[in-house]
Amino acid sequence: MTASAEATIEAYREAWNAMDFDSLLKLWDDQESEIYYLAEEFEKPMVSLAEVSDYFALTTAAVESVKLWVDGLRLKTLAEDLQVATFDMHVDASLTGSAARGVKPLGIDVRVSAILKYRDGRWRFIHYVEAPLGALPFVRRAYHANTRG
Repeated sequence: MTASAEATIEAYREAWNAMDFDSLLKLWDDQESEIYYLAEEFEKPMVSLAEVSDYFALTTAAVESVKLWVDGLRLKTLAEDLQVATFDMHVDASLTGSAARGVKPLGIDVRVSAILKYRDGRWRFIHYVEAPLGALPFVRRAYHANTRG
């Protein structure tokens, strides 16, 4: 196997920052019968590439720009063709029209767990979950960020 799952995660980050949703969609395994994608802002997961494509279309209409950071990437091999990736992710997003009104981007921290499958010479997503911080860690971070010392 020449490609690395780490390269797929980096391609994911770069595609989001460019809002290149065609490239994002290609990072998913189109031969998997049922994928699983749970975005932080949704209550229910997307379980088909058609649903993921619709999500990207909605994002194109609602979001003007995205800046995404990935930290603490860990990969674990589950089988020769399966790896699990976990990482922390920070996202800044500007909603359409907000910059023109002087509104700052929205920012959020999430934890990500993803399963990638090796097929046709590269690693592709088959399962992806964004988990927001719980209430206590979220409030703690807000209080720590608000200190002056």
